[in-house]
Amino acid sequence: NGFDRGGRRLFGGAGLHRCVFTTTTGWGTAPFAGGACITFMTLGQTFKLIRSDLHARLKYEGRVPSITTMLGALLNPAALATCVWRFQVWIHRKRIPLINKFLALGNMMLFAAELEPEAEVEEGFLLLNPVGVMLHGHTKIGKNCVIAHQITTTLGPRVGFDPINDYIIIGDNVVISAGVRIIGNLTIGSETWVGPNTVVTETIPPNSLVLGKTVTAREARP
Repeated sequence: NGFDRGGRRLFGGAGLHRCVFTTTTGWGTAPFAGGACITFMTLGQTFKLIRSDLHARLKYEGRVPSITTMLGALLNPAALATCVWRFQVWIHRKRIPLINKFLALGNMMLFAAELEPEAEVEEGFLLLNPVGVMLHGHTKIGKNCVIAHQITTTLGPRVGFDPINDYIIIGDNVVISAGVRIIGNLTIGSETWVGPNTVVTETIPPNSLVLGKTVTAREARP
């Protein structure tokens, strides 16, 4: 599990078996799980994550969960893209590369989304629009995060680029608006809102409001 500088949790386990190592951020040392070490995920865990994603969408839309509303939410293009990717992650863990490639191509052709299966995304993930979303495999996203369209997470190219040990860690309850680019080995702390068209290249502390190059503190949720 990962924690912010105040000892608060950045992201959880989602039932995955992992080996753990550490990375040093600009404001402390944050332990996290390396994607290459994940060896197992059950189909039941995949369905649980998909169900939590659909519940997050219904909550966002102000609808009560039921069989009808869940099916309706699943037919949303962004929800379908997320669902396909969740199965892609499971297939990737099962080491079936051909099916994994077909699912990846399907997401790219149908939804213009490139979501790498090595990425780790916790429950309650809400993708508002899949178009133009590129999620790098060394990305770890916490619970109940919201991502809009035209979002990119990538490690580089940049000075000091390390394709093995660099990771992008996004905490719980983070909202990333349209057009955001996240580049480098960094952490975005929990309860942070990143405004439209922002380029993030440095670690952002929890409870922040980011607009362009300006980072201000937000009031913590009760």
